[in-house]
Amino acid sequence: MLKEKIKKITDDYNITLNHIQIEKFEMFARLMLEENKKINLTSILTTEDIIEKHFLDSLLITKVLDLKNIKNLIDIGSGAGFPGIPIVICFPNILAVLNESSVKKSNFLKKISKELEIKTEILNMRAEDACKLKNYREKFDLCVVRAVADLNIISEFCIPFVKKGGFFVPYKSKKFAQELDLIRKNQKLKKMGTKIVKIKNFSLGKDKATRILMVAEKINNTPIIYPRSYTRIIKDHKVFIDSL
Repeated sequence: MLKEKIKKITDDYNITLNHIQIEKFEMFARLMLEENKKINLTSILTTEDIIEKHFLDSLLITKVLDLKNIKNLIDIGSGAGFPGIPIVICFPNILAVLNESSVKKSNFLKKISKELEIKTEILNMRAEDACKLKNYREKFDLCVVRAVADLNIISEFCIPFVKKGGFFVPYKSKKFAQELDLIRKNQKLKKMGTKIVKIKNFSLGKDKATRILMVAEKINNTPIIYPRSYTRIIKDHKVFIDSL
């Protein structure tokens, strides 16, 4: 029954999965719901919502970016593995570094990666610290993030991970318009070495939730001063908003 739901919902969005991928998504949903009884992984508890709001949502990136040439990605604040794990299920040649600061969630990511037999590395540290390390700074073809923080904030500790020619793709909600207006005014993306190449809106699931994906290409190296301390980022963000 769950396999049929996964196939139908993804087919409705013209996302084709083979039987191995469908089996892995089924296993992912089952194990996540089991583990969610022990630790807080997700507030989405029905299988249909998991398929629409986690699996399908994660795979919307295939509608804005060709992933065939992507060799590695980093998923910032991965939580229960979104969007990184669904992407790797569908593109098994991609190595996904799943960044998660919570030890409990990181342990879940290790467990689920082993069960699904997918290529991942679990990075259990804060993103603003990890992106300063030479093994991670400007090493990735793709950085994805579904965090709810403002684009002006998350861009500062996401973009440093991306190599020149790579892409930064944040998954945003209906508040994106005001976030975009802000980063255009303070030129944050330009300062970080990127330019926007695509923005696409989606209507997701039975409740028609708004999902917006922005694709920013890395055209220059990020200045070494970025990211600043998290406290400084938040402070400057508030000051800039108050000045508008």
